[in-house]
Amino acid sequence: MDHFQGKRDVQVQGTNDRATLSKFSTVKQGYYEDSFLQYFVSKASRRAPIIHRSYYIRAKAIHYMVKGFLQSLRSSQKQIVSLGAGFDSLFFSLVNEGFLKDTKYFEVDFPEVVKQKANLILQHKELSKHLDQSLQKMNSGLEEVLTVRITLFWDAT
Repeated sequence: MDHFQGKRDVQVQGTNDRATLSKFSTVKQGYYEDSFLQYFVSKASRRAPIIHRSYYIRAKAIHYMVKGFLQSLRSSQKQIVSLGAGFDSLFFSLVNEGFLKDTKYFEVDFPEVVKQKANLILQHKELSKHLDQSLQKMNSGLEEVLTVRITLFWDAT
């Protein structure tokens, strides 16, 4: 990887931090509820109302569309692939609401982001209790399992 590509990757990964802080600010201001997002934020930062409104609309729209998809195929096995998932907490909300039965859920992101997210998940029982028990018990560690899943979807061409 050349220097320019590495710098661009770091900039793209930085959007995860800004988006997570913006989502958390939106939740803290009461626009919507997300009891899982707090575990992915180390510091709070207040955003402008226009940012809150845009994140509220985005969160509600995505939640509505994903729940609609899952409900429309109740008796079938389903798969969700979240590209560039970052520290998104949608998985935890959906599993907590009982929407992910018979559903495989994959999050794809840079290995560094996945490793950070995996470490945060493992640090908080409120998050790790929602994971498949087989993932929690694998000797290779959760971040490696998630990285392997990412690799399965990676096509560098």
